[in-house]
Amino acid sequence: MLQKVSSNRKSGMYILGFLLFFISCVFSACHTESPSRAFPRIDITSSIPYDSIGRNDELCEILVSANGRPDIDEWAYIHLRGNSTSGFPKRPFLIKFRNDVSVCGMPAARSWVLLANYFDQSMLRNALAFRMAQDGSFDWTPRFVFVEFFFNGEYKGTYQLCEKVQVHPNRLALSDEGWLLEIDGRVNQEKEVFFYTPEMPTAWRIESPKMQ
Repeated sequence: MLQKVSSNRKSGMYILGFLLFFISCVFSACHTESPSRAFPRIDITSSIPYDSIGRNDELCEILVSANGRPDIDEWAYIHLRGNSTSGFPKRPFLIKFRNDVSVCGMPAARSWVLLANYFDQSMLRNALAFRMAQDGSFDWTPRFVFVEFFFNGEYKGTYQLCEKVQVHPNRLALSDEGWLLEIDGRVNQEKEVFFYTPEMPTAWRIESPKMQ
């Protein structure tokens, strides 16, 4: 019993310490009207205005720099992502490079997610969930870094750059028998394979394997 209490206390102290560390970092760097030099910077240049980026892929130029030094300068595609979060002023995006690219030290892949975290001003919820999963027994959890995001030269705030959940050798390496399902409230009933369960009114979309 004593060993169990000690273990629980140790876990609680670990989580509390992580929270306090993250709060100090995030509130010192994220809640300002000007970017922080502590985070990498992503600049996107597009002929389409920030507020007009929709669900269709739009060609853009992406420049990623860290410590003031350019790291990536590539052409890519960008589109709006998310469900309820897509309608708010700070908009979430998905970036798709033409080839696999390593971004901010994370393993190379084509698709990357820019989370706006509009509902979470602490910017802790997703980060803490990811970090706890990474420290757990999951086979894979999306890696992430916080970045300062500029669109057509205008600062749009601190975003969370994450690996997209997808079947890929550097991400979710499923076996031939593995399946990847997504709960999708915007499923395309004409083009995608999906199903419903009695317990949930939202569709389960079959992401992998691809089915006709």
